[in-house]
Amino acid sequence: MSVEGYHALNLLIHLTVVFLVFVFVRQILALPFVAAEFGGGEDLKALAVAGAFALHPLQTEAVSYIVQR
Repeated sequence: MSVEGYHALNLLIHLTVVFLVFVFVRQILALPFVAAEFGGGEDLKALAVAGAFALHPLQTEAVSYIVQR
């Protein structure tokens, strides 16, 4: 009944997705027509978006459903 492995895997998956969000947003902000609209600072803006994604749980239905069972 040890759940540490599940928690570690969930954390690893979440951190991987946060990194991918950072890379994806940075690449979008580096596109010429987007960079012309929003200016520079792609890394800082991408870090802010990835940080918001990492800290704000948007989808909790799956976790809530499992806990309720």
